[in-house]
Amino acid sequence: TASPEVAEKHGFKKDVKGVIITKVSTGSDAEKNSLTKGLLITEVQGEAVASADEFNKAIASVKAGGIRLLVKDKAGGQRFVFVEFTKSK
Repeated sequence: TASPEVAEKHGFKKDVKGVIITKVSTGSDAEKNSLTKGLLITEVQGEAVASADEFNKAIASVKAGGIRLLVKDKAGGQRFVFVEFTKSK
């Protein structure tokens, strides 16, 4: 969750809504699609996410395959990223 302190640490405004990426696994599809530590995820499958709980619920609702994320960087740029994933057992 992007608390005001965490948001500012990563270069975002205090009141930003979303989830900040804190880790990307080496060799993952996320890494291959240029998701990096410090980016802000604001949407999953077109639905706004403002907390880690909302993000996890949105991810859990996807059965398998790709997920569309809307990510923002601290400079204000945003883009859609499609990431393939497999569910953990």
